[in-house]
Amino acid sequence: AEPASLRQRRGRLSLPRRHLRYAGRLNSGVRHLLKQIRSFFQNQDKTSFLTQVVWNFLFALASSFSLALIAYLIANAIGATWFTSGTSSAEQLDTLTVLGVIALAPLLETLLLILGLKFCELLGLGFFRAAAVSAIGWAILHGFLMPIRFFGSVISFFVFGCAYLAWRRQSFSKGFWAAALPHGLVNATV
Repeated sequence: AEPASLRQRRGRLSLPRRHLRYAGRLNSGVRHLLKQIRSFFQNQDKTSFLTQVVWNFLFALASSFSLALIAYLIANAIGATWFTSGTSSAEQLDTLTVLGVIALAPLLETLLLILGLKFCELLGLGFFRAAAVSAIGWAILHGFLMPIRFFGSVISFFVFGCAYLAWRRQSFSKGFWAAALPHGLVNATV
């Protein structure tokens, strides 16, 4: 027996009108949020460069931390200890390691990120799809060190990719630094 709130109409499952109204409001809210995010990323070259670098850093840090925390809590709840084990970045912090993680890694990874974005564009992917595909690739690479890092990296690299794509319209140099500076700040924080 079907629940009273669900009915079968012309071979499709449908909900009562009141549920559809709530779903429509939620859908329009999500669409509005996505438009705001799209506008934030696509129009960042119309604001102050340093202001946008700080906003990109804060957005990448907060959203990556939140997603990684959720993944960590779920992994612990189901007993997946392998998920959070691996190479820890806090094992030994000497000057050379700190310099490499905060300065050299973001520069090298940004150059490689740009190559990946160029390749994605050659495949015909647009602004967000290119940034998303590149971010997933970088997150997979970072996840090899420790699987939980996938979740901490995917949004950050999406932000870095969007920053490069938006600012490169002004110049390659601005695009490069728009991606590398927030990356270095994120690495310095975590």
